[in-house]
Amino acid sequence: MTTSTQSVSDFYSRFSASYTQYANGTSTLEEIIDLKACKADHPFSWSDLQTWQALQESIDAIILEKEKSGEPRALQLLDVGCGDGMWAIRIANYCLQQDIAIDIECLDLSMDMLLQAENMFSAYIEARKGTAALSVTYTQCDLTKGLANSLRHTTYDLTLCLHTVLNHVPSEHLAFCISELIEYSSGFLYFSVKPPFSRPTFYAAPMSEILHYERRDEHLYALDRKGHFHVVRSNLISRKQLDELLSGHPVSYDFVALDVLISRFLPDPRWLGDEKHTSSLPMDDLLALEARTGLNPKYLDFANHILAVVNTRQ
Repeated sequence: MTTSTQSVSDFYSRFSASYTQYANGTSTLEEIIDLKACKADHPFSWSDLQTWQALQESIDAIILEKEKSGEPRALQLLDVGCGDGMWAIRIANYCLQQDIAIDIECLDLSMDMLLQAENMFSAYIEARKGTAALSVTYTQCDLTKGLANSLRHTTYDLTLCLHTVLNHVPSEHLAFCISELIEYSSGFLYFSVKPPFSRPTFYAAPMSEILHYERRDEHLYALDRKGHFHVVRSNLISRKQLDELLSGHPVSYDFVALDVLISRFLPDPRWLGDEKHTSSLPMDDLLALEARTGLNPKYLDFANHILAVVNTRQ
């Protein structure tokens, strides 16, 4: 057995080659972009779809505002903790389908994840046979040290910091990181976090690959099937904390509970073993319940992620 206390950068670099398959349930670019074709048995499918529906509304609002003002410049997107770049690609594809130019800055701690993002964008551009309306840069950046030295622009129409980026930030640095994200956003800021009663995660690979885990002292300790023992920062963030972090800023915001129920009903392959069972999840009923609970504040801390939609246009 090998043991390593890994920086967040090293942790994600180690799993960068398999991350896209883990995070999206597929590594096929067309399937990843088309979230409506998401697999019902993939644990992130429904929360990704919820996030995308909210993003579309904000993008449409930004485009409409630009058209009304006659502003010619491209939509400016900042993706902090971009990972494999798939959220930025989805947004780029949505804009380009409407003949809207887009300028994207992808930031991540891990150079290996940035390389994954660059490779995915290269495949996307090649599939489109090139496009002059898309500009992408890739920069290694530590959010806890500030964004100023990593950015080409002073403000962005849309800023992303999705999924567990902020869960890897030490609690004493959260206020600074949120302030940085808000400072450089002139439109909408989207971030999502794992709350206290969310389902366990290994962050970069399926939990089925983990034999034993424990989270304490803002760190996750996990033993995987290959005998590797991992220690990585893991700081859960509550709805109350988010309110406190955002309340001192001149912004408006809404929280959405992503996946309170769906993933809790998905079968665990470690429990089913080799036995064959026909999936009979009552998806229509579950989705109806999910719609009812997703906007109810009392369920936020029990969701798999809390999505914050922050309007910085004040």
